[in-house]
Amino acid sequence: MARTAKCTTSRLPPRSELDQYPTGAVVEVKGAVDVRAADRNIVALAVDGVYRTDHHLAVAQGQGRPDRDPREVVAAHVCRLEALRRAGIVERVAEGTGQVPGDLAERGRQYDAQRLGGGVAVALKSHLLIERQSRIIGATWLDQKLIGDGKGGDLGFGADVQDALGERADFLAEQGLAEHRGQRVVLARILLTALRGRELTQAAKDIAAETGL
Repeated sequence: MARTAKCTTSRLPPRSELDQYPTGAVVEVKGAVDVRAADRNIVALAVDGVYRTDHHLAVAQGQGRPDRDPREVVAAHVCRLEALRRAGIVERVAEGTGQVPGDLAERGRQYDAQRLGGGVAVALKSHLLIERQSRIIGATWLDQKLIGDGKGGDLGFGADVQDALGERADFLAEQGLAEHRGQRVVLARILLTALRGRELTQAAKDIAAETGL
């Protein structure tokens, strides 16, 4: 996780607008392209770094999967192998045989990321500053963190998150939605539902006060 105010060397995905990510928002940045299963298979089936289609076909036929034709499976891998050969990652030894590097899966992922552009996915997790999330009525990203691993980190933004999680736990305890037991924080079983319900109730009161209805 990172604040949008932090500097980063990663480019935003194509067609992304900076105003989608307000300053101080909490965003998640991760690789947009995963390693392909085909690349993993090619590495796993390679013998001494050499992938052979006849060997792959024998393995696929031995698996006996009724939902897939073994020849189609191998053909799909051959197409992938050819794309990687054109990218200079794989070397053709003979027809149906290729020399593949041990790090083929990762290099294939990098190739796909470069081809698609950007190479990262940015997801907005919360438009609120974590400092504001500490003491508001409503379900927040901090609550999801508490329900999950409940950890931030020791440095930089992680340390800020850790401090905010402690403040959030104290606030939830004040609201009767959490309990401190030594170093542990025990959360209410329906924490997010309760917070959303209270947020809705508060919003209704605010609207009633403003409109007189």
